[in-house]
Amino acid sequence: MKINKISCLIITETKLQTASAKMIYKDYKDITTWWLCDSDNYFSTEVGIIMNNDYAKYVIKKDIIEGRALKLTLLLKEKIRFTIIAIYNFSNNSYKDKILEFYTKLEEILTVEKKLQAKIVCVRDFNASYNTAIAQQRANQKIFWKDHIFQILKKNVMSHIFETDHSAVMIYFQIDDLFHTKQLFKKKKHNNNNLKVDYKKIDSQLWETYAEKIEKLLDKEKDIIDNVEILINNINRIWNTIRDTFKKANSELPKKKGNLNKEVLSKTIVFYKRFLHKLSYILTNLTEKKIISLNLTNYRECKIFIGKHYETISEICFKFTIDIDRLLDKNIKEFKEIVKIAFKLVQANFAEENKIYKEEKMKFYIQQRSEDLQDNKKRFLDFTLNRKRSKIILDKIVIEKNSVKQLISDEELIENELIEHFRSFAEKKLNSNEKLKGRWICQYSPKQDINECWYNEVIQPISKSE
Repeated sequence: MKINKISCLIITETKLQTASAKMIYKDYKDITTWWLCDSDNYFSTEVGIIMNNDYAKYVIKKDIIEGRALKLTLLLKEKIRFTIIAIYNFSNNSYKDKILEFYTKLEEILTVEKKLQAKIVCVRDFNASYNTAIAQQRANQKIFWKDHIFQILKKNVMSHIFETDHSAVMIYFQIDDLFHTKQLFKKKKHNNNNLKVDYKKIDSQLWETYAEKIEKLLDKEKDIIDNVEILINNINRIWNTIRDTFKKANSELPKKKGNLNKEVLSKTIVFYKRFLHKLSYILTNLTEKKIISLNLTNYRECKIFIGKHYETISEICFKFTIDIDRLLDKNIKEFKEIVKIAFKLVQANFAEENKIYKEEKMKFYIQQRSEDLQDNKKRFLDFTLNRKRSKIILDKIVIEKNSVKQLISDEELIENELIEHFRSFAEKKLNSNEKLKGRWICQYSPKQDINECWYNEVIQPISKSE
């Protein structure tokens, strides 16, 4: 796993017994394993998941589904839910009822995970043929009962299907998609142009300067605003002029400090990452079995397929000056070679840009920690001790007046009630009129079984020698 940089390995049909599974990777401290074994019938139900500890630490739950599947739930950064399901299904007619019951249970689980917006990876050995199921569906024939699983998966999660004859399937994906939210969204959200004005730092002189600048800018645009007829078609043009005027004038006002920790990926990395996804998708449709099933050896079908992806390939080939002369006339093997070359170039450039980006970020954070040690010790300690700021938003409270409980949501009333609460809740209560009751009278009365002379030496004043 280390040599091939594999972070998670899913195995089916292991034929391991429970005792063997527990011992097999016991001495490996850098990985965590989970196994589903049946000691009574270990030739039909065994699956296992082996995961690097860098990712295993995010596992929050392990579930076994009907004794046929192993499900791991990971909760990643940014509250991303990631679900891995490993399945081995022994499709035998004698177990038909149990298998169909398992299919129903699996569908329920996938539906729940879909509602929770989980990212799902389902690795399975169903002992069923996807191509056969598709052929039956196209011919309007009844799908065989064991192939019903493909309909369930396609409905809920499945976008890519790989059918192999007991061969290993390796899947690579960018961890940024799982450990971070969409970078393009972050770029817009934390754009320096969108920084909020810090009104606390604005005085009367600044407001006067701001007003003068707006007047000057509006005078320049006055001809456009006055001469444009106010119609529905021109409203956007007028509004854009006014908006741009305010944006230009805002440069005079002090801004709140941006969040430096929200730095986003560079445009180059986002570009390469986007094309890695696109080229990966094209290559998954250019395997030997896919070429046969999609009939891409046929000239007409091949031309339609290339035309579908022409824009993607032409854009990336133009960037790397790859010769794509008469691309639409090429056969499927020549097109596949072009896609492979483009993919390797994008992958190499992405790796290089990503390495530079990580080095720059590392230097930035080291510098920031050094500055915080001098200027912002609180932030330095919070980061070192992994402390996060927590807030309590009090927008509703329940109060009791005249033995009647009320729910208050008005901000002013909430503030007044809080002030009154903290002013009076710790007031000292005088219980001078209350007397002891019940068994406490006996507990606090003098004890007859204690001799007073026992404590004479103990209560003597401390002497100089002591």
